[in-house]
Amino acid sequence: MRGYSRIKSTLETLFRKQSLDRDLDAELRGYVDHLAEEKIRIGLSRDQAYRQARIELGGVEQVKEKVRDRRLGAHTDVLMQDMRYAARSLGRNAGFTVVAVAILAIGIGATTALFSNVHSVLVRGVGYPDADRMVVLRKSYDGRISGPLSRLDYYDFLDASESLENIASFLSSGSSVVLSDGPQPERVGLGFATWNLFSLLGVRPIAGRSFLLSDEEVGGSTAVLISEGLWKRRFGGSPDAVGSTLRLDGMSATIVGVLPGTFSFMYEAEVWRLIDRQGPFDPLRDQHSILGLGRVASGRTLEQARVEMEGIAARLAEIYPDTNAEKSVNLTPLQDYMVRDVRLGLLLLMATTVLVLLLACGNVAGLLLARGERRMSEMAIRTALGAPRGRLVRQLLTESVLLSLVGGVLGLGLGFAAMRGLMSVNTAGLPRLGDGGSFMGLDWRIVTFTLVLSLITGVLFGLAPAAVSARADLNTVIKG
Repeated sequence: MRGYSRIKSTLETLFRKQSLDRDLDAELRGYVDHLAEEKIRIGLSRDQAYRQARIELGGVEQVKEKVRDRRLGAHTDVLMQDMRYAARSLGRNAGFTVVAVAILAIGIGATTALFSNVHSVLVRGVGYPDADRMVVLRKSYDGRISGPLSRLDYYDFLDASESLENIASFLSSGSSVVLSDGPQPERVGLGFATWNLFSLLGVRPIAGRSFLLSDEEVGGSTAVLISEGLWKRRFGGSPDAVGSTLRLDGMSATIVGVLPGTFSFMYEAEVWRLIDRQGPFDPLRDQHSILGLGRVASGRTLEQARVEMEGIAARLAEIYPDTNAEKSVNLTPLQDYMVRDVRLGLLLLMATTVLVLLLACGNVAGLLLARGERRMSEMAIRTALGAPRGRLVRQLLTESVLLSLVGGVLGLGLGFAAMRGLMSVNTAGLPRLGDGGSFMGLDWRIVTFTLVLSLITGVLFGLAPAAVSARADLNTVIKG
């Protein structure tokens, strides 16, 4: 019941303010009348009695302010008053407002776009099923990573490992191939992968099927997967494309499936060919051109998997001393591997963008200080009429925060446009995130970040100008 009363009182303060003020006026008039009548009975004139009654009360308006401040919801009501006054004040200075909002929108928009980038790439993860358990396998010498694996070593790891399940492999770098059939030849990106890579990543073809183990067992299989973009561009999205033949650098290959357009892994490729166990791809053990991708088995830890894989590598070194002496294997979490080349650059770019935002804050603070010089007389008169300096500072800070919030909303739009622009750039090697596979996404975290950033920015650039303006003295202004 007490909670209901508090809610009712708060709502009345916000939405029945005029009615409450009328009741307060009536109550104060009654109290002043009562005091005045007592003073009239002791011999004072009517005017003197009312004057002393009001003095004893402490000033009618001051009492009203104190009562209003003690009402539930009073702070919200005062904030709404300050916001309305701030909106009117900024509206009367449209030129200043437009310039300040534009500066803030650029600074906040750039920071938001970069935060979204950093958050998506470095924080949210790579967006594949069980990605936190996935590791990339690379060759190492004397504990130092030295590059791709040997295809033959990979198959030995695949056969012997128990801590890693479903180890797949793919070519460490993309290449290209010429499609010689169709209306005209076309060069497209080419990738190589073992049959289980796409199932490990949880990728399902939108037409046809993925690679099968039986494709690999054929040896030198001509099965290929193509991208959705190539499918639509060369075949018009026809289901008949599955099972048809492509000419890749003059050699025939059979399309077995179409990968979704949202899929991208490590590098851009529109055609994927098979790495098979019996084929001619890297036939020697000292040829190194593939990377492994495995998932730590349930109930096992990454450290256990490392120990096991290093043990397998040590046994291979004993069996093949000519090619595997001192050679081992390194396991790197997939997230760390995919952002290895961009982590430092993104963090430095984020730091630079924050500096740009600070410069924007400095510029807007300068504009507010210049505007504050013109408002000195207003602040001095309000102070002389009894307005507390704290209230003036709060009012001026409200204007600053309102400016920054408007700039933040526009900045969010600019940031989203910037993110869309970045998505159109070649982002090979970076994680494709979310169900839609987008490189970056605008979600509630980004909106919350922008809101908090706008509030902090408003206080940051508005505090000093507000404090300076609120210290205005009427006598100083008059003398000036």
